[in-house]
Amino acid sequence: MERFPQEPLELAENVFWVGSWIEDDNFQCHTYLLKEGKESVLIDPGSLITYPKTIKKIKKLIDPKDVKYFVCHHQDPDITACISQYEKEFPRKDRFVLTHWRTKELLKHYKWKAKFYLVDEHNWELKLPSGKLLKFIFTPYAHFAGNICTYDPKTKILFSSDIFGGLVSKQTLFVEEENFFEDIKIFHEHYMPSREILLFALEKIKKLDLELIAPQHGYIIPKKFIPLFIEKLSKIDCGIFCHFIEENRDLYFISKLNEIVDRLYVEILIRKRSLEEILKYIYKEIALFSPLVHLLVWVLTHNEIIVWSANRRERTIFPADNDIKDWTKRIKYTFKNKKCLKIRFSNIKKICKELKPEKNKIFLFPILIERDFKGFLLLEFDKSFNKLCSNLENFFLKLKDLLKYCLEQELKILEFQKEQQKLYNLAIKDSLTGAYNRFYLNVKIKELEKEIKRYNISLSIMMMDIDYFKKVNDMYGHFVGDEVLKKLVELIKANLRETDIIVRYGGEEFIILLPYTTIFKACEVANRLRRKIEETVFEVGDHKIKITVSIGVISVNAKKLKKNPLEIFIKKVDVLLYKAKNQGRNQVICEKS
Repeated sequence: MERFPQEPLELAENVFWVGSWIEDDNFQCHTYLLKEGKESVLIDPGSLITYPKTIKKIKKLIDPKDVKYFVCHHQDPDITACISQYEKEFPRKDRFVLTHWRTKELLKHYKWKAKFYLVDEHNWELKLPSGKLLKFIFTPYAHFAGNICTYDPKTKILFSSDIFGGLVSKQTLFVEEENFFEDIKIFHEHYMPSREILLFALEKIKKLDLELIAPQHGYIIPKKFIPLFIEKLSKIDCGIFCHFIEENRDLYFISKLNEIVDRLYVEILIRKRSLEEILKYIYKEIALFSPLVHLLVWVLTHNEIIVWSANRRERTIFPADNDIKDWTKRIKYTFKNKKCLKIRFSNIKKICKELKPEKNKIFLFPILIERDFKGFLLLEFDKSFNKLCSNLENFFLKLKDLLKYCLEQELKILEFQKEQQKLYNLAIKDSLTGAYNRFYLNVKIKELEKEIKRYNISLSIMMMDIDYFKKVNDMYGHFVGDEVLKKLVELIKANLRETDIIVRYGGEEFIILLPYTTIFKACEVANRLRRKIEETVFEVGDHKIKITVSIGVISVNAKKLKKNPLEIFIKKVDVLLYKAKNQGRNQVICEKS
């Protein structure tokens, strides 16, 4: 069989497709002939474009005058425009136009000679002399208020009008595989007013015994695909032109945008995807048909900037300096009464160093939470991008509102995490000095034990005590003593690595854990700290105070841990500390290697 037949095609006994292919048009129209002698029926006769080829096919089957009935499922010119020409060339006094009364109210303006046979006044059926019975199904608003379909119980063919129609992308008459549904889906998304209307029609059609669906547009659907396509159609969105500004006529493009929006509702509201996951999904989809370079959400909250980006693994948080705050105020003012802002100035790089405003095109969409400006959705397109068309702009406006919900949840989670961190810090840190406490030490040494055994690393432990600290408290008071302790911890932190851990072990005793550090290196660090402390003058109010410290140092590795747990080495380093104190203080005693 030809991919698109040039001759009449018999679909069932005395049922023929007599349509024609319109070049460079994905809006193909089909006409069907029921060959019934002088009582023949022409279903959706066609337009003046298709008429010449259609009439040639009809002539190969019957005398065109034998067509007694024109079935008009609705009033559009693609199925009715040729009737005046048909009457002129092949006149017949007893010819009828079968349609619904609502359709007739429009078709009567053509002033055809044929009379109207209103199916709603004839029990929704037509009986032919041959015994053939045609039944008519009322499918209102799909896509016209008086829309009907025709069912032939003998051949089990449904002539479905616009329902099951498609915008063809393949030059073939029949559905050949499941992916043909995409063309049908796009047609319905744009031409059916709503999902409820389509579902109403589908519920009626589901009750029919069907061998074939012959729509007016698109592809004829064989039996094996009918249940699947009914199920798929029942799940699609319709009337999506309501969602987008109609500047762009690319229906596939609009359909894709609508599909992304639908998917996002599921991902955000039902599956509760994170903002990073949502942005990555959007970036992946939009980048398929536009030169999108960056997609990010930028938020100013309190004194921090938070950035969620499709191009990064996780959000980034950094302090907001005065320049950033001033820039944000200017952007907020510029956004006033504008839905979208095209950025042309280079200081946008302050918020994201990867951006290239001097080269690419950057657009901002403001994000408001409870009418308060929080930040924006940023899009960076390659310089080849022509412009942000209305449909794409409207898509991102919808997207911005969807992301707002997601963003609110993220900010709540972030605030909760901050509160948790505060509580955790209160639990693990000494409230006076900010050093870790003994509770944290007990947790940490268990973690370090596992790490030492697994990776055979060296851990050095320092225990430090302030010499004669009671004299400081007695001479200056406990408030001054507390300030000295705080300043001491600050000094120690400033002279350690970030990975090193300082713990307040007792009143003026501290333990310092030095991971990945040998005994030799740890002794160097201890002596450097001791000298630094001895040389430092701690100023508290008008008081200038000097102190010294005694330090014990020990080192642990996997071999040693086989004999004793870390708690034992804490006790051993305590012995070394007291040895340093007993030998005159202000010194470091290291374990012998």
